[in-house]
Amino acid sequence: MQRGKFASAFSRWPWLTAGLVYTLLATITIRYTRLDGGVALVWVANGFLIPWLSLNRQRLWPLAITTCIMGNAIATVWTGVGWGGLGLPVLNLLESVVTAAVLRRWLGHSYYLDSIAGFGKFALVATLFPTLDSPVAGLVAHYALGQAVVPTMFNWFVGHSLGVIMVAPLASLVLRSIRAYQGAEIRRERLAAFVLWVSPVAAVSAFTFSLGAQPLLFLPLLPMMLATLRLGRLGAAASAVTLALIASVATVYHSGPIYHLAGSTAAERLQFLQFYLAITAVTLLPVAVLMRQRRTLLERLSTSESALRLMAENSGDAMLHTNAAGRIIQATGALEALLERDANWVLGRFATELVVRQDRDALVAMHLKLMADPQSTVDFEYRVRMRDGSDKWFESRARALLDADGLPVGTISAIRDIEARKRTESELEHAATTDQLTGIANRRAFFARFDTRFDREGVLIVADLDHFKTINDRFGHHVGDAALQSYARVARGEVRASDLIARIGGEEFAYFLPGVALDEGYALCARLREALAEARFDAGKAGEHTVTASMGMVAVNATDDAASALKRADLALYAAKEAGRDCLRLAA
Repeated sequence: MQRGKFASAFSRWPWLTAGLVYTLLATITIRYTRLDGGVALVWVANGFLIPWLSLNRQRLWPLAITTCIMGNAIATVWTGVGWGGLGLPVLNLLESVVTAAVLRRWLGHSYYLDSIAGFGKFALVATLFPTLDSPVAGLVAHYALGQAVVPTMFNWFVGHSLGVIMVAPLASLVLRSIRAYQGAEIRRERLAAFVLWVSPVAAVSAFTFSLGAQPLLFLPLLPMMLATLRLGRLGAAASAVTLALIASVATVYHSGPIYHLAGSTAAERLQFLQFYLAITAVTLLPVAVLMRQRRTLLERLSTSESALRLMAENSGDAMLHTNAAGRIIQATGALEALLERDANWVLGRFATELVVRQDRDALVAMHLKLMADPQSTVDFEYRVRMRDGSDKWFESRARALLDADGLPVGTISAIRDIEARKRTESELEHAATTDQLTGIANRRAFFARFDTRFDREGVLIVADLDHFKTINDRFGHHVGDAALQSYARVARGEVRASDLIARIGGEEFAYFLPGVALDEGYALCARLREALAEARFDAGKAGEHTVTASMGMVAVNATDDAASALKRADLALYAAKEAGRDCLRLAA
């Protein structure tokens, strides 16, 4: 019950708690580290007050500062400094307030060990203000205590800056932990881990400072580093404080390698102890920062991976993760449903093994592009050989994966089935380039395919059905359509698969025969006329009929385009019409 009352008082009046802790630390340091009648050689009280001010609301600052000044003044007088040294407590509090205000503005409420940059800013501010106010401290000590100015300035700077660097990170961590665990129980496994990793630090430190002249000050670094790697910031701070307590007690009570430094005074031993502890802390704390950043990065990666996996498994897409060499190292999502392959079969294979041979070079080019430009996003369409031997279209959107240094280490691809879309595109393309009545290419397709061919040397023939208008007028357009279809069937049967045939007008057709000489063109036209004479189409009530065609032919070469070649062939066609139709004429 009594304990509950104390806890309630401390939570109700946090400024009182701050004042009491500050007074206790000030009393201890003045009592045991003021060796030459001047200022204390070690000053850790500011190392507690600065994080306390940084973490608490500014409306609590006046009460806390007043309490700390009073406590520091009492400690100054009670430990024998005298009334003349009362200017030093004011300077101590001014230094703490200014440092806390700058850190709060610069870092906000962030912890000093949240990042390397944050720790660097903290260390800069912690050493800056003791440097600026050390001349004032030297003058106060000179006129009030009769001390030399320059040595006092040095002692003030060393004691205050190193004291803050050693104590403030741990004090901030403890204050944050108290806030976090108010009303909650600390888990046993967490406490057990703390004891397990900090105990070797205490044991090795005690052994090191139980020795006499053997300078084995490096021994505690190993268990301290292990505690830092295992416990992070808490391990680094707890290890530094454990070493500081053991080293300080041993040195004060005439034990340990620092006390046995040859030819050193008590003040020099204390200052060397501070340098030793500060260097140890500065060695461990950045490691703790890096471990914290690494743990945060791993947590974010784990969260992102879980979210990505959930999205992939519920989106119908598959995700493939390849390394820098293009080998698949992870597969998630609807992989089996899309590729009809087990994930274990895919892992370890190169991504190029999944696609058809014709698309592999393009896939390699995409991968190399991502490795060269890791900020880009690449969309890529390709075909995959399925288990039944068929080819299926897929689309991937890929980005490079970067390591901590921003260098590409692989790719991540989202795979989507686009077979239906490709089929629709093919159907639309076919509809746009095919004459719907006859099923052969239309005028647009003929021009496009002719102009994009490399082998344009050959023969171009233009044919026009004779008396087609009469057929339409006499029998109707449906009979005219039948005549066109009959002609197209005959023409397709006479040309090669590599030849290009198209309906380029109402009753006008064009043939391009690549690699064919004029005599072969004549032969084709003769066969075509003979086939037309035998091909009959249904003219309804009029019975079956045949159709004839007039044709013009021209030799083309690589410099010709479709428009110029057709123009010359049309002139030959007009000549055939004038010659009585159902014949072939060669362009001049």
